[in-house]
Amino acid sequence: MASKTTKHYILTGLFSILPIAATYWIVVKLFHFFSAPGSTIVEIIFSDEVPPYIPEFAGFILTILFIYIIGILVSNVLGRQVYIWMEDMLLKVPN
Repeated sequence: MASKTTKHYILTGLFSILPIAATYWIVVKLFHFFSAPGSTIVEIIFSDEVPPYIPEFAGFILTILFIYIIGILVSNVLGRQVYIWMEDMLLKVPN
């Protein structure tokens, strides 16, 4: 049995970190995308002086809400398609 090389461990570590890094990058991009509308919403609602963390909090809430809505849509549409596919497979099984 051959011993595992350094190259193997580096590639394994890289492929382990890659999904986490991609998820982090997407969430940060979404946060920056939703921060400007969040800031606008806060300025419309609160015409007085607003603490600097409130627009960022609104961007955070909009980001979480967007991820939640995408999750609902994908689980309903994709889940329905998987259910239909499985049902079709079962109908093809002879009695």
